[in-house]
Amino acid sequence: MKVEEFIDQLNQRYNKDDVILVHLWQPCDVLLRAEDRDITLNESEAEDILGCIEHKIDCETGINWDVIDCFTDSYVEDNVTVYLKG
Repeated sequence: MKVEEFIDQLNQRYNKDDVILVHLWQPCDVLLRAEDRDITLNESEAEDILGCIEHKIDCETGINWDVIDCFTDSYVEDNVTVYLKG
């Protein structure tokens, strides 16, 4: 989700004085975590991974490093499979 879309959602759902808690994840978070794990990704791939997380995340689990690792591993595995078949 782009910042502009998020701001629009906030404006539609909340009053300016409402108290909320928001934790933001960015592609750079995914990239740095992947680098720590010796996985090479580019910005677009990191954005794709965040998009997958956004659409499939379980609100009871939330988003944490383990979730990012799991989605990154799945993304890399899926792309290697497509590459090998192609």
